[in-house]
Amino acid sequence: MEAVFRSDLGGRERMVLLALADHVNVDDDTNVCWPSVRLLARKTGSSRSTVQRAIRELRALGLVRVVRRYRANRSQSSNGYRVMLSELQRRELAAAQAKAQAEIEELDALFESAYPSVAVPVPGPGTGPDAEGSVGVPARGSVGVRRRRERSSPRA
Repeated sequence: MEAVFRSDLGGRERMVLLALADHVNVDDDTNVCWPSVRLLARKTGSSRSTVQRAIRELRALGLVRVVRRYRANRSQSSNGYRVMLSELQRRELAAAQAKAQAEIEELDALFESAYPSVAVPVPGPGTGPDAEGSVGVPARGSVGVRRRRERSSPRA
C-alpha cells in the first residue's frame, strides 16, 4: 500500500486503489480481490459512479485488471480486481528516474553558468608525447616514450 501513497495518482483513483489494495489477500501472490462497487463506494466515501470512473481510469493506466464473475444462473456477481503492483512500482521507478535526470540537467546548467566552458583543442591523429611541441594523448597503437635515467657509472 505504501506504493499507492507515493504514486502520482489523483485523489479519486488513489482512494479506490487503496480500498482495492485493502481487500487483496496478502497470503497469495495473485493480488486479486472481489469487493463490490457498492462496498468500494462506502469505503471511499464516493458515489458508485465515481468508483466506476476511477476503476476505468485505473484500468486505462494498467494498474488494475478486471475479472468478470458470474453466478450459476448467469447473472453477474461482483467483479474481481487484480491490483498490478508491479506496474505501480514501474511507474514509481520511472518517476524517480525522471526526477533524477531533471536534477542532473539543473546541476549541469548551474555548473555551466558558474564555470563557462573554454574551448580546448582536441589533439588530432598522430599526436603524442613524442611529437615535437605536442602535448596530447598518444595516437592509437603508438608506444609511449620511456625516459632513461642517466647513470653516473657504466654497468659492470
